[in-house]
Amino acid sequence: MKIKLTSTETRKSANGKGNYTYAKGSILKQDGTTRENVTFMAFGAQRDALKSRLRAGRTLDVKAVFDGGVVKLLGLATPAAAAA
Repeated sequence: MKIKLTSTETRKSANGKGNYTYAKGSILKQDGTTRENVTFMAFGAQRDALKSRLRAGRTLDVKAVFDGGVVKLLGLATPAAAAA
């Protein structure tokens, strides 16, 4: 999944177990259209692996899952997955 971030912030979890990344942006679909105003979140080890790349204005190719109205970021897409 290709995403473009428009804003990012670090938030503290309500249960006190650590920080997570909260971001807004767009999903860039393969047909050239975009899905605007999407909320992305990254937690734990996945967040740690991505946090240096999660910056406003960046476009990333990521592995992610939809969870209700939020897209949870799981990591960077592998080159083989991007080619498929």
